[in-house]
Amino acid sequence: MRLGGVDFPRGLTEALERGDLVVFAGAGVSMGPPANLPNFEGLAAAIALGTGEAQQESEPVDRFLGRLASNGTNVHERAADTLHGGSPAPTSLHGDLLRLYRTPQSVRVVTTNFDALFEQAAVQVFDTAPSVFTAPALPLGSGFSGIVHVHGDLADPLGMVLTDADFGRAYLTEGWARRFLVDLFRTHTVLFVGYSHSDTVMNYLSRALPPDARDRFALTDEPDSAKWQLLGVEPIGYPKPAEGDHSALAKSVRRFADYRQRGLLDWQRDIAEIAKNPPPLHDEAMDLIGEALSDPERCRFFTNAASHVDWIAWLERRGHLDALFGTADLTGGDRQLAWWLAKRFARDHPSSLFLLIGRNHLRVHPAFWWELARVVHDEDHPLSAALLARWVSLLLSSASRKPDASLLLFLGARCAEAGLTDSLLDVFDVMAAGGLAIEPGFVLASEDDDGPPVSTQTERQHDPMLQFSLERLHEDHLKPNLQEVAESLLERVVRHLAERHRTLRSWQQATRDSDAMSFNRSAIEPHEQDQDRPPESVDVLIDAARDALEHLVATRPDAGARWCDRLVEAEAPLLRRLAVHALPSRTDLGADEQIGWLLSSIGLHHTATHHETFLAVRACYPAASARQRQATIDAIREYEWPRRDDDWEQYTAYIHFEWFHWLSDSAPDCDLAREALAGIQGRYTDFRLSKHPDLTHYESTRWGGDYDGPESPWSVEELLSRPAAERLEELLSFPDNGPFEPGRDGLLLSVGEAAGRDFEWGLALADALAGLGAWDSDLWTTLLRSWSGELDEDKHRRALARLGDVDLHRNQVKAIAAMLLSLVKDGGLPYASALLEQSHHLARRLWEHCVQDDLELGPGGWLTAAINRPAGSITQYWIWSLSLWRNRHDPRPEAMHDEHSSALLQVVNETAVAGRLGRTVLARFLGFLLAADEAWTREHLVPRFEDAHGDDYQAVWDGLLYGRMDRNVITALEDAIFATIPHMSDLFRSQMRHRRAFIELCTAVVTYAVDDPLEAWIAEFFKAADDSDKRFFAGSLGKRIREVDDARQRELWDRWLKRYWGNRLQGVPVPLTGGELAVMVNWPGYFESLFPEAVDLAVRMPRAPLDRWPVLHEINEGDQWSSYPEATVRLLIYVAEHDESGAFWHEGQHLVEKLSGLDLSEGAATQLDELRAKHGPS
Repeated sequence: MRLGGVDFPRGLTEALERGDLVVFAGAGVSMGPPANLPNFEGLAAAIALGTGEAQQESEPVDRFLGRLASNGTNVHERAADTLHGGSPAPTSLHGDLLRLYRTPQSVRVVTTNFDALFEQAAVQVFDTAPSVFTAPALPLGSGFSGIVHVHGDLADPLGMVLTDADFGRAYLTEGWARRFLVDLFRTHTVLFVGYSHSDTVMNYLSRALPPDARDRFALTDEPDSAKWQLLGVEPIGYPKPAEGDHSALAKSVRRFADYRQRGLLDWQRDIAEIAKNPPPLHDEAMDLIGEALSDPERCRFFTNAASHVDWIAWLERRGHLDALFGTADLTGGDRQLAWWLAKRFARDHPSSLFLLIGRNHLRVHPAFWWELARVVHDEDHPLSAALLARWVSLLLSSASRKPDASLLLFLGARCAEAGLTDSLLDVFDVMAAGGLAIEPGFVLASEDDDGPPVSTQTERQHDPMLQFSLERLHEDHLKPNLQEVAESLLERVVRHLAERHRTLRSWQQATRDSDAMSFNRSAIEPHEQDQDRPPESVDVLIDAARDALEHLVATRPDAGARWCDRLVEAEAPLLRRLAVHALPSRTDLGADEQIGWLLSSIGLHHTATHHETFLAVRACYPAASARQRQATIDAIREYEWPRRDDDWEQYTAYIHFEWFHWLSDSAPDCDLAREALAGIQGRYTDFRLSKHPDLTHYESTRWGGDYDGPESPWSVEELLSRPAAERLEELLSFPDNGPFEPGRDGLLLSVGEAAGRDFEWGLALADALAGLGAWDSDLWTTLLRSWSGELDEDKHRRALARLGDVDLHRNQVKAIAAMLLSLVKDGGLPYASALLEQSHHLARRLWEHCVQDDLELGPGGWLTAAINRPAGSITQYWIWSLSLWRNRHDPRPEAMHDEHSSALLQVVNETAVAGRLGRTVLARFLGFLLAADEAWTREHLVPRFEDAHGDDYQAVWDGLLYGRMDRNVITALEDAIFATIPHMSDLFRSQMRHRRAFIELCTAVVTYAVDDPLEAWIAEFFKAADDSDKRFFAGSLGKRIREVDDARQRELWDRWLKRYWGNRLQGVPVPLTGGELAVMVNWPGYFESLFPEAVDLAVRMPRAPLDRWPVLHEINEGDQWSSYPEATVRLLIYVAEHDESGAFWHEGQHLVEKLSGLDLSEGAATQLDELRAKHGPS
């Protein structure tokens, strides 16, 4: 970067950007006015004045001062007097060197000067002064900031390093200067200013330079001196017009400082001023543009302003466009240049881009290619046909192996609109090309390779976007223009299909009669068999070839015939299939000639063309003469099954049978075919025609759209037509057949529907089952399910009366329990209260059969198991029954009725697995039970949540966390929840939903129930929580903040939330995770009057890469931005600095526009302007 006539190396500017540059300032910095201080030699001369001593030739200054000191001269006091005289003031160089740093906290200046001029200058440059360190009390060289007087200062003259003895102590015997400098040089880039390579100080400093030191630079008027290289220092030369004139040094440092202090808006202004003109001639402007192009933000300032075509060559000569013709990932700046080149010049200066791409051998980076293609296909700004043709030619020639299929589709569409048929075909050609893709497979390796098996296919064969784009290009632009493109299109598709087949054959994965492309395509014409698999790009090629060939045989018979004769000889089976497919459409041949062509060219029995041959014969045979029909039958009879095994004769006969059947169906009046078929059927009476004889393979499923469920042997009407008892034996004995025949599932559905339609018929069936003692029949389950809906009170009473037998309870407990539950659940049936006495009696009798239920707990957990078992259903029955009973009273009772309490106590006290299932259900309804009878619930249920080693611990928490949480639950379980936190990971190890529900419960406790959760609750939770838990807790807490009003927010904030957030910023109880940051950054948007305070904490959170910003949407939708604009700006800046994708700007730009109309401070307004410049539209 050339500034003020000096070329500052990029390593220097990068060190400043990283924050690790140290300015090392020597006497030369303080020599000019108004400081006017001497250098080391001049200081020595002033000290020696009047002593009668003089520095001898080649005597080092420090040794001379040492000699003076040994002679009794008070060297240190005389030095201090000399430096104090004349009232020195900081030079511009002092201030400008400090201005290389943007804040006082980032200043890193080390000086061997004794004056305090840097400290004085700092007061003028910064609002607050940086830290100051003076030898020998030096900081760590590897981690300091501030101003360091490495050789002491005037405040302590005796501590100043002047004599050789002083240097010995500093660098050798005591070594404090050396230790500091060794660490500094190892960890920081250093810029020496105000030194000569021959300075005594440089001699000592060189001894502190470690071999693994970072880069070192020196501003000097002697850049060619080899001594700098010996010191391991890279000289940066500045001009010296006359002896003693170092004004160029001050000027260049001032320009360098201006460069460092340049804000985003300054960059925008300066870059635009240069870029709006043709390329610059002077070095500084060229370097500024070069520097700008290395940064995506500044690069955009250039591309927004630059429009002169000469910039292309200028950028290319300096290597700024190299990446656009390489393969490495592009930087943000590179992508900006790609957009700019395409947008600015593809239309108005295409030749300049053509030549640029040509000079780079048409190796265009995919991202640059994408930008060019996007401009070329822009339908709002169409190119002329001639220019479009040239661009399409270049883009197709420079496309990668996998160009963007959608862009190619758009290019093809523009070509079609412009009437560029050849270009349109070229686009299709590129899209249709199929390279080789190799992947692990099940195909055996070759004999000379014992490695793993591989599978090959055409590249992008399964790419849905390529298939879609090819299909659209064909259907929308090629097919409507077949009159012009048919033969050329067919030529290209045939070439591609042949190439793909040859590729597969090279890998021994195809033969002349078979390849994967042909196997997967059931028919050349559209066919239902091909609708059930995802279409592939090869399907479009087949369709295009078919359409083109059909067009030729219909409109240009000679050309069509020539193509059929060519294709029928092809190696690729798909091409031969195309030829046979076209045969029935050919007008150059009559029916006899068509069959003759088929028999002579390919025959009837080639597997590859099986389907097309059958269809061709069906089309041609009815119109053929008797002689040609006989020839066809003779050709069929000539066929023999290829393998001579035991079934050879039968297999041969079956092929004949299928063909003769096909001929008979094709021409029902053909006696020849009918007689041939009769002969086969007479010998093989068990032969049955396959559903699809024209296909070599066919896949079908009954689970398609026409499937109506399992089939019943009797319809509902047939069942109801006879009394249930008369059909009972048939109903009981009907078997469960295979999936394609009427089966028992279908029967049970029909029985249930019949019982639903005719209650008396169902009741009679129940009586018949009871009379026969068929208590275990699945017909009971069906009947009970049909009675579980709303009947009427009398029917329901009569149905319940049929359920009293103990053998029925033993065999059908689950179905009966489900029926009882349906009576009372969700408020119950209208007449449920009238039946409670009867249903209570039945429920109590059923419980003893529930305890015999075995259980193997599945992945759904205890509650899922409970609600699918009789014990769970019976327990739910009692809960809903209790609800019905309570609703009959006004006011509702505060305790349960004895019947309910005794029934539920039976569940609580049951030791078998049924008891645990029931208690799981009770836990789910804990809130209801607390309202129904708090004392009973606290005594019998709440303790189950506290015993981490109890048998019910997992079960009751499982049930609870599916239920509704209210204040009563939180209050009753506060201690249990706290005690469960340490067991959270084990208790909910495989149940994420439960784990999150438990965290929601913890959030509710700390929000509503605990005065100060920080000491106990928060600390305990974060001991047990993993990163996912912490993120979810942050989200749950944010939801609570959002749900409450401003007064409640302020109470929560003052009580503990503000302190919690502040603690987390300090790593208490643990540091914030990236997941938490992603959630908590959105908290400010939930606050009302506390919004500014929330922003103050949010912007202190550490950096984390984030790409979603709901908070901006919240603020846009609310009124915080207008009530607290300054806080909104602070948050917006924070978001912009942390966003890595630019996604924030979607919402951020609206906020910027709103805020720009408000009365903002100058600083906030400038920040908004910089945001707009950085992220606004190009």
